[in-house]
Parts: sequence; structure tokens; C-alpha cells
Amino acid sequence: MVSGSLGSAARASAEESRSKLLFHQGLSLLDSKQDVAACAKFRESLAAEPSVGAMLNVAMCSTREHKLAQALEEYRALLVLNEATVDAERRKNVDARA
Repeated sequence: MVSGSLGSAARASAEESRSKLLFHQGLSLLDSKQDVAACAKFRESLAAEPSVGAMLNVAMCSTREHKLAQALEEYRALLVLNEATVDAERRKNVDARA
């Protein structure tokens, strides 16, 4: 059973690494004014591993795309996800942006 646990931990770590890579690719695309491609990367990042940063960017993408009902759901999910943020200042900042 230990090998199964190690395999699960390795998969989780790989997904987290993949998520971070996708997130940073999204940020680079945003910097290059490639909003559509950036939003796709943020959504892939969120699907790989939920994070406050990815969720915030996905919600902002939905807002820019005029998908307001979807954006509202994403902002609500962001607020719930953000409750687990350990850094109080970051949590406050994300709450304010949401």
C-alpha cells in the first residue's frame, strides 16, 4: 500500500508543477497582450490544480469575455478557496479584488 501512496504523491506533485508552469505561461501571455491564449492557460492551470491565482485570473477572463454569470460563480468559488490562504495580507488582497 505504501507504493500506492508514493505514486499518488508523485502524481499530485506533477500536477502541481504542471499547474504552476501553465500559470506562469498565462502570465507571460498576458504581458504579451495575448489575452485569449493567456485565459486558456489559466483555465488549464486551474483544472490541473486549483489555486487562488489561477481562479482569480479565470474569473477576470470570464469578466472580460462578458460571461458575467460564469464570472460571478468563479468569484464566489475564489472567495471560498481563498479562505484557506495562510498569508493574511494576501487573503485580504484577493478578497478585495474578488
